[in-house]
Amino acid sequence: MRTVLRNLLIVTFMAVCVAACGPSPEKLYQQGVEYYNNKDYTKAAECFSKAAKKGHAESERYLAMMFEGNAPAEQNKEEQIIEEAIQMEITEENEEYIDDGTIGQMIVEEEILMENEKPAKEEKPAAKEEKPQQIKAGAGFSVSSTKRVYFAKGNLQYQASTKKWRFAENQWDVLGDANSKISDKNSGWIDLFGWGTGSNPTKNSTNNKDYTSFSDWGKNPISNGGGKSWRTLSKDEWSYVLDERNTPSGIRYAKATVNGIQGLVLLPDNWNSSYYGLDGTNRMGADFDDNVINKTDWTSKFEAKGAAFLPNAGSRKGSGVSGINKDGYYWSSSNYDSAGAFAAYIYDRNVNSGKHYYHSNGFSVRLVRNAN
Repeated sequence: MRTVLRNLLIVTFMAVCVAACGPSPEKLYQQGVEYYNNKDYTKAAECFSKAAKKGHAESERYLAMMFEGNAPAEQNKEEQIIEEAIQMEITEENEEYIDDGTIGQMIVEEEILMENEKPAKEEKPAAKEEKPQQIKAGAGFSVSSTKRVYFAKGNLQYQASTKKWRFAENQWDVLGDANSKISDKNSGWIDLFGWGTGSNPTKNSTNNKDYTSFSDWGKNPISNGGGKSWRTLSKDEWSYVLDERNTPSGIRYAKATVNGIQGLVLLPDNWNSSYYGLDGTNRMGADFDDNVINKTDWTSKFEAKGAAFLPNAGSRKGSGVSGINKDGYYWSSSNYDSAGAFAAYIYDRNVNSGKHYYHSNGFSVRLVRNAN
């Protein structure tokens, strides 16, 4: 009889302990994710809050994203969440359109601007490619556990005859064979640069030791860059954005063909998989034709949500250009040794952010600006 009573007391004690401890942080986190995916943001916030109080890092990150406006808030019994939602609406309504070259992307219709602008009669209208687009800042991309960035709205381009820099008008724009005419007297535009040639963009020496130091392209005044501070990602930042980011949707990138150009679609931290159905996400060996996206869908369903597209612009060696619409190389600011530096590489079998290449290679440059 005593044995039975003792066992009964032990079972009762264990049940009380479990009830007192409650669900584990990981269990609360998983419940929160489930509520989040079902758009029950009130319950999701409750679960993430409880888990965060127990030190669960992923729950803290979800809460931060939700309260920053990266997840929609709905009416609920929690007064704090209601206040956050109201504040986000007020901020969004009063946010000014800015001219900074950032993807974000609610593009103000050019007709409205034309009606309100009265250019001086003696001035010639600016060339189309020199007009900075009016866009609204959008979602960012984590490049470390503490830092986010906005990508420029297109690859960097340079015109030697005028010494002007600009971002490509469209994210899929590539100049291809035009890069074979690289010289300091060239009147055309180029978009493939030797490593670190921000101060000498037409350098095309094939001697890798001629590239002894790194000059960031972002230090130059960019005609449609909005006067913002731009820079080149480091090797570690490329690795983080491509391979290490944890996002609510679980999606970091997808290979695609956008407006006929192959490349890599980068999805922002707050991307929602309901925006557009993508195949082969986060899969290095996926095919570019797994996702064929036309111009209209790209503008309205991707760019408007803050997505970035890295086109396969090929590469240059000396004055020879190859791999157009097949391979994409994007320089980092990180050097490897006296002959080479790191770059992100996009091709049919892989997406790689950790390889190094000769300094003399002409690769694409996609600049970023810090979001925080």
